[in-house]
Parts: sequence; C-alpha cells; structure tokens
Amino acid sequence: MKIKLLILLIIVLTLNSCASYREVQLPPSREIVDDNHEITIPVIVHVLYNNDRENIPEDKIDKMIDALAIDFKGENNMVAEAAENRPDDQNYKPRDTKIVFKKAEVLPDGTITTGIIRKKTNTRIFNYKKRKPFAESPPIDPYHFLNIYVCNVNSGTNAYTPTETSNHGIVIDYDIIDKEKIEHTLTHEAGHWLGLQHIFDGGCNNSDGIQDTPAQKKLNRAYKYTDEAAKCDTEKRTIMATNFMGYNKYRDFFSEDQMKAMRQFALQYEKPDTKIKNIDDFKIERQNVYLDALQYNNVLPDAFERQYACGDAVLKLTAKEKKLIVNENLRLNKSNTPKFISEQENVPNSFNWQAEIINTLSIIIAKQFEKETFNLALNRLFKDIAAPTTDQDKINYATTFYALFPKTTAFIKEIYYAENPYTGLDVATLQLHIKNDIKEIPNLFAEKPEILLPKINNYPHARDLLSMGNEIIQSTSMGTDLPDIINRVSLKSYITPQVRELTGVIATISNSLRAESGAGQGLWIDPVIALSPFKIGIQDAEGAKIKQMYYLLYCQLSRFPNIKIYMDSGLTDIERAVKIQKLLIFVNKLEDTYTFLKSKDFKLLTIEDQLSYAKKINESMYQITSVLAKISGFNLNEKIIKIPGNYLSIFEALLKKEYSNAMLLIVTEFDSYLNANESKNELIIIAAEIAADKDGTKIKAILHDYVEPIGTSTLKRISPFNISLNSYAGINFGYEDIEDPNAKDSWYGGVTAPIGISFSFKPSSVGSLSVFLEILDLGSLVNVRFKNDETTYDDLRFEQFLSPGIGLFYNFKNTPLTIGGRYNYISNLRTITYNDGVSNVVETGQNVTRVSFSILIDIPLFTIYNKKRN
Repeated sequence: MKIKLLILLIIVLTLNSCASYREVQLPPSREIVDDNHEITIPVIVHVLYNNDRENIPEDKIDKMIDALAIDFKGENNMVAEAAENRPDDQNYKPRDTKIVFKKAEVLPDGTITTGIIRKKTNTRIFNYKKRKPFAESPPIDPYHFLNIYVCNVNSGTNAYTPTETSNHGIVIDYDIIDKEKIEHTLTHEAGHWLGLQHIFDGGCNNSDGIQDTPAQKKLNRAYKYTDEAAKCDTEKRTIMATNFMGYNKYRDFFSEDQMKAMRQFALQYEKPDTKIKNIDDFKIERQNVYLDALQYNNVLPDAFERQYACGDAVLKLTAKEKKLIVNENLRLNKSNTPKFISEQENVPNSFNWQAEIINTLSIIIAKQFEKETFNLALNRLFKDIAAPTTDQDKINYATTFYALFPKTTAFIKEIYYAENPYTGLDVATLQLHIKNDIKEIPNLFAEKPEILLPKINNYPHARDLLSMGNEIIQSTSMGTDLPDIINRVSLKSYITPQVRELTGVIATISNSLRAESGAGQGLWIDPVIALSPFKIGIQDAEGAKIKQMYYLLYCQLSRFPNIKIYMDSGLTDIERAVKIQKLLIFVNKLEDTYTFLKSKDFKLLTIEDQLSYAKKINESMYQITSVLAKISGFNLNEKIIKIPGNYLSIFEALLKKEYSNAMLLIVTEFDSYLNANESKNELIIIAAEIAADKDGTKIKAILHDYVEPIGTSTLKRISPFNISLNSYAGINFGYEDIEDPNAKDSWYGGVTAPIGISFSFKPSSVGSLSVFLEILDLGSLVNVRFKNDETTYDDLRFEQFLSPGIGLFYNFKNTPLTIGGRYNYISNLRTITYNDGVSNVVETGQNVTRVSFSILIDIPLFTIYNKKRN
C-alpha cells in the first residue's frame, strides 16, 4: 500500500508542478439599479518583504494609490504617443467612474489602521499566479476592501489578480511601483478586480463581455490606433489602443460600458438603501375598523365617517341601510346576542435560536486517522478551497465556500501553504472552525446576504422577502405577542415600495379584524363566518352591517395603490367585497397559530414547538402573499414569496444539526441568487458532513467520497482526459515466452488483477480508450498453462508480483466492463525441468514475457487528474 501511495504522490506532485493558469474573471452583475452615487473602496496594502529593498516606504505607497484614484476619476492625462487617429469620441477619453480608491482608515471591526500591513517573510519569490501572498497575510474583507500585495513576484511579471473571493486581491511587484503612473499596471489589475476581462479576450470573436469595446487582437507591445496588426477584418469600429484593459504600454481610459460593468460588480456587495415606513401611515394601519364600527353600533357619526372617507361612493351605506341597523341595534339591546370577544392576550416565552444552534453542535474530532491516505485526501480538498484551478465552476465553488466558512478558509490556507504534513490536530481544528462558521450562517443571512448570495442585490424584492423572514424569526425568538409580530414585520425598513405596501396591507387587515377584548375564544374575527360578501345584497340589518365593514376596509385598503386597482376591478359592491374577503382569510391561519400557542399553555419549551410556532406564522403570511402575488403591480412570483419559508427551513436544519440538508437548501432554493452550478458544490456539503460527524469516525469516508466519488469508472468513460491509479479484476488468456532455450513456450489462461496508472481519453457514445501502465499483477501467480506440465512456479518472491508492462484497453460506456491487450515482463516466475539426454535438469528463477487478451472489471483506486466535459 505504501509503495502504491508513494508512486501516486510522486505523480500528483509532478502534475501540480506543471499546472498552467489563464485569466478567468467573475461575471459582473448587470441588473442592479445604479443611481450613479460615488462608490468608495478602502485600500489595504500588504507589504511582504524579504529584505529592506522590498520594504517600500509609505510615500511610494501613497503615490501608487493616488495614481490609481486619478485614473478612476478620469483626471489622468491622455497619452500622446499612441494617440494618432484617436476618434473624437467621449467613449475614447478618460472619464470619472465615480469609484474612489483611498487608503483604509478603519478596519471592519472598528480598529483604526494606517492602511498598510508590513510582514517580514522567508519567501524570496512569490511565484506568478500562485496564492501564497494571501496565505502569508490574510486579506481584509475582500468583498469591500481592495487588498494590494506588494512583494517580489517572478522576474518579468508585473502583477496578477486571482478571482475567487478568498484570494480576491492584487499582487504587484515591488519593483514597478515607481513606474505605476506610466504603465498604469495597478489600474489594469483593479479593472480585473472589479470583474473586467482583457479588451482583447476572444480576439476577433469579441468575447470580453463588454458591448462598446471593439474586437481586437492581442499585442504585447506599444501600439497605436492605426496599428493594422491589432485590427480585425470583421470590426468596423476603431480599436481602443489605449484602453486600460489592454497590454499597451500607453493606457488612459475605460469605456462607458466597462465603467458600468465595474460599478455593477461593486454594487453586488453594497447593502441597498432601505426606506422606513411613514409613521402616520403606520398609525392608520393600526386602526381596528371592526371595533370602530362596534363602538357606534355599526352606524358611524358623520364626523367619524369622514375620517374613513375615501372619496368614492363604493360600498357606502344608504340612509335606508343605516336605519335598518339602528332598528336592529334597538332590538338587540333587549336581548343577549353573543359578540365576537377576544381573549386577554398572553405572550409566549422567549427563546434563543442561535444559542440552540451553538449548544447542539457536535463534539470535536478525537480520533487519529491513517495518515498517508488521509493526507492525500485532505490536500485535494484544501487545494480546491485555497487554490482552485481556472475552471470557472471550481472558482465559484471556492467563492461560495469562503462566504459560508471564512474562518475555515483562512485556516485551510494557512496550513496548505505551510506545506507540512497534516496532523490529527489539524483535522480537529478544521472541524472546530467549520462549526464556528456554521453558527454564524443565520447572522450572515440576516445582516449580509449579499456576501452569501452574490446576485441577491439584482433582485431587491427577494432581498426584502428575506428580511421579512428574518423578522419573523427574530420576533418569535424574543417572545413578541402574535399580533405585534405582524406589526413589526410591517414597520421594518424595505428596499422596494411593493414590499412596503404588501406588509402594510397585511398589518392593516390584521389590526382591522381584531376581536373585542374580553373572555372570548380568539384574537381575530372569522371573516368567512362574520363577513360573507353575499349577504350585502340582502336588505336587512345584518347585510347592512357587513356592507359597513367592507366600506371601512375598502377605505383603509384604498391607501395602497395596487390594492385599490385590485378592489376596483370588481364591477359591483359584492364583487369588490369578494376580492377584499380573499385578502382577509389569512387571519384564520393567524387564529390557528394562536390556538396552537394556547394549547401549549403559552410555553414553547422544545425546539419542535418553537419551530412550529414560527412556521405557522409564516404560513399565514404566505397565504395572503400568494394572493397579492397575483396582482401584477407587486412584481412577485412563487419563487420569491417562498423565500421566508425556505429561510426558515434552513434555520430548522441548522437547529436539528442537519448541516448537509441546510447546505443543500441553500444551493437549491437560493440558486438564482448564487453563481452558476452551485447545486453541484461539493465543498460546502463536505464541510457540513465534517461538522455533523459527532465522534470523528466518518471523516475518512467523507473525504474518500470527495476525492473518489461512487462510479469513478463511469467518469473515465465520459471525460476528455483522465489519469487514475487503477486496478482491474478479471480473466485473461495469451501466450507466454520463457527466456530459456530449453523451455517450451505455451498458451496460458487464468485470473488477473493488475494495478498501475491508467490514461483514459477519446470518449464516444460507445466508450473510451485507456493506455494502462502496469506495475503489479496480483493474479500472475494463479494463471495456468495449457501444456508443459513440468513447468512450475518457483518459490514465491516479491518480484514475481511485479509485472511491468503496457496495455491498450477499451472501456464500454455505462458499465465497468473493459477489454484489451497487454504485454508484460515477469522475473523469476518459473521453475523448469528438462532432460539433457543424461538426466533431468531443474532450472529455477526463469523470466517470462506475456502477450494476452483480457476481459476485466474496471476498479479505479484514486483519480489523479480529470478534465471535465465542455
């Protein structure tokens, strides 16, 4: 086993040393509303120095940042050297991006800073495109701060910008700082940091993702607008020779669409402005129209009625209907007609959701694992997190992992770049960091959803519904009384006017239908029983009273533009009342929630009861929201209105220690707000499974499944190129040649179990090809010869298992079946007996070569490299 692992480790290290890198930029968002306000980005400069020359002084750092700020403000001078035939077009000139870079003064935790972090390092050269600078000095809040690393980069390299968030900063060579004003290297890299690609990306296919940048070819030298070598035959527009995102020595501007794209990228991580509700509107929402009507026996005085007057004659009582109610009231005063009476309100106990999550986290890993195989598996996992390949999906996976597990990522980078063997303590610490990060996920959803969900700002309604769900959880956990939870949801600040209107409607109805205080059976009147719209047309007192209620509700709800349009789409008073009643019915679910609370004697002592209470409140909100979502003016859909419920489901999974389920809910239910293909993000599922492992017995299997998923033989059959440590089991038959003139060659057949390295390629609809470099064959000793019975196996020695050779196999798709031919050399395998004419002679340790045909079952042991299908 150790020999096999040593061979595998050598191969892995060899492959890693040859890895290449190409620029892959995160796609900028293009849908966030931009009011063109000034975006300020604080800058942290990390000076990593091995000697005094590399420890650049502060004045040079200030000049570097000033030059960057001038370029983004559009106050830099247009270069003359390359300006020949530059179009007289504003789009080819410097302009103000309204993105301001300035040296940081305060860190995210409130600590005062100079904006410069200096660190002595033992690293002489930070290799081009590698992420080691970010491990030696962890970046400060890469979502909102530009982290610039000034250090000794490879000779001939100026700067580079990795794109996964945990390493999202700029690495620049200390030796070009003085040249920055001329070459604008930092401005170019800041463009990458804000999501821009090179202007020449895609060549004449013009695939840099920017509409107003002409297609042009890549030139690694100084060139002019008239340079024919940069022009594309299919492009009629003038090339942007001095655009900051090219490789020209002379650069001086961003295009208009480039500026918009950079601002959109920055806006993804800004917290949108919210607007608090007008307090006068909220006071009106708190009015109880049922009790107002009851106070005056459903016949309002003129002055009081004017308070509700909404300017229309809709649903207003006639003089005859008022008289009917007066007569009815006189009659009822002499009888004992039951009223809708509310119970005295009771308040549920408070409980702490986050404490519950913390208290239920599983124990720290305590057991040691098999170090060799475990080290390989850990290294693969850590590499995918700390230094992902240029595959865009892997970059997105690492970015999401960092958003969910920032402290874990920092720890992984620290030990990964230390390049020491991993220990059991490292694994235990890893699990502890994952658990500590998990307990912060509810806060992340509540306070910084744009960090976890990078596209949430593109969907302000979705962000508002997420805030609504968070308010339900927070209010229930504080023991707020049920009716006031609805009011708290309404009073919360929201981004969109539609959600402010929606929550206002919910609060207005809830408060309007509160029953009279006393010793009754509930908190709300039942709109189905008490407010039947179809009694309006009946000329009696009951119908008049119901009409009076709908008139008051109509006036209350007419303050909301979309609701008024909805109500007025009814052509008659009855039709309008039916539409209003559809909005009212959700209070019955609120009443069911109160009944549940009462059944628990207002003491929610278990997690299950606390969750049930919150879910019932959310279900009542969902009922009315689903009705309102059908009104076009609200701009809502089913996916958005389910956000509070999905958020609550994630909360529930965390409380119940179902961490994997919580991660799956995040990547499936919130997929529209994540980067592409996050539903396949194995990194966060692996982290969740590690956190859920109570005694450390499952981590080895978890990591094994990550590096070697079930059905790896299938992977070989569909991958464009795959390298694996491989074994096979099956039968073979062929011809054996013994290296002795006195021995007879023979046909043979039997069991085979070869082990070696498999190179698979050329997948098709039928299967794929593999070249197999064989090292061992554990079945070589049990093959039988078809003749030459006097030939036997020699005493067993290790070299008899060594069967170096090569095979060409065909792997059938959708099965692990493989067939093919092999050639092998086996030493010291045979003992032969022959007669020299005088006596029988015995010779031992004879070497043999074999040519065979094999029918095998494909058993990959470890995937060394796999290229994904396009």
